[in-house]
Amino acid sequence: MRRLLGYFIVLVLFSCSDSPEIPMQDPFSGYFPLQTGTFQLYAVEDIQIQQNVQTRSVYELKTSVVDSFKNEEGGYTFIINRYKRLDSTQPWIALDTWSARTTNRKVIVNEGTIPIVRLILPLSKGQKWNGNEMNTLGGDDDCGSGVEFSCDQFEMGAIGEVFQTGNSSFENTLTVMEENDQDLLVKNDVRKKVYASGNGLVYMENTILNYCTSPPSCYGTQFVNMGIVYKQTLIESGFEK
Repeated sequence: MRRLLGYFIVLVLFSCSDSPEIPMQDPFSGYFPLQTGTFQLYAVEDIQIQQNVQTRSVYELKTSVVDSFKNEEGGYTFIINRYKRLDSTQPWIALDTWSARTTNRKVIVNEGTIPIVRLILPLSKGQKWNGNEMNTLGGDDDCGSGVEFSCDQFEMGAIGEVFQTGNSSFENTLTVMEENDQDLLVKNDVRKKVYASGNGLVYMENTILNYCTSPPSCYGTQFVNMGIVYKQTLIESGFEK
C-alpha cells in the first residue's frame, strides 16, 4: 500500500468577509482527510417508506482507506472499502468499494461505478456546480450557460461554522446542499452533507419523499407513495489497529 501524500481540502484561515473563501494555493488537504489505514465510523438511521408505511433500521457503517494508486491524471486515486454491522457486538460485513480522487479543482467520489463531484473550487459560500457532470444521471435542476439541461445542482452553504450533532461538536465546517426542493405537494427532496476540517464527512442527511398526486383522493395530503429518510453521523475516526 502507498502512503497518501496529503489530505483532501485543508481548512486555512478565513478572512472576515461575509463569504469566506479558501485560498487556491492550498486546496486539497483537510475537509476530506484520507490516508491509507484510516477509517471513519458512522451511526446510520435508515427509514424506508412504501405507501406511507415506514420501515426503520439502524446500523453502523465503516469506511476504510485501504490503498492508493497513481491515476492517468497525474494524481492519486484512493480505494475505500465500506462495511456495515448492526452494532458493536456483531462482525463487520463487506458492503461495497468506492474510490476518490482530485483534479486541479474538483473532489470526485466514485460510488461504485458512478462518479460524483462532491466538492469544487473555489470553496466559497454560494458556489454552485453540477454534481452529476461526470455521469449520466441528470437531475431535477436546470443548469448550463445559454442552453439549459437537466442536472443535479449542488451549492455550498455555511463555511467556518460550528456544527452540533448529538453529543459531538465540530468546528470549521462546510455544508453542501445537494438538493433543497421542499415541495410539500409532489416531491420533497432535501439532501445535505457537512464536512469538518480534519474529520472529513461528519454528517449527511437525505430526505426524499414522493407524494401521492392523484386528485382528489390524496393530492395535498402528503401521503408518501415511496420515500427515504437517511441520516449518517460520525462517531469515531482514526487509524486501523
